[in-house]
Amino acid sequence: RMDRGELFVLGSLYASGQIHLEVHPLVNCYFSPIVNLRDGSFLLLPRMVYDLAQNLQLTLSGSFGFGKNGTEYGGYALPGAAFKSQAPDTVLAWLTWYF
Repeated sequence: RMDRGELFVLGSLYASGQIHLEVHPLVNCYFSPIVNLRDGSFLLLPRMVYDLAQNLQLTLSGSFGFGKNGTEYGGYALPGAAFKSQAPDTVLAWLTWYF
């Protein structure tokens, strides 16, 4: 089912939440963890949204996995392969223009 894209996660028991902090009326920060409760690994998803103008918004975001070897977000060995599978750390930015 993973190969077909039907599953997003490997485990069956997770916890998540979100913290929202308004640093300034034009700057909002969000922090969302996703924790695999079975193996203790977790994914951190920070995001900052900055309103540059009334119709222009800049978003900076990231995704960072943490955990021991052999866990979902720490990475696990693939049978028959010389490498392990691990959620990649990503950083991105996008500009949104409303018209």
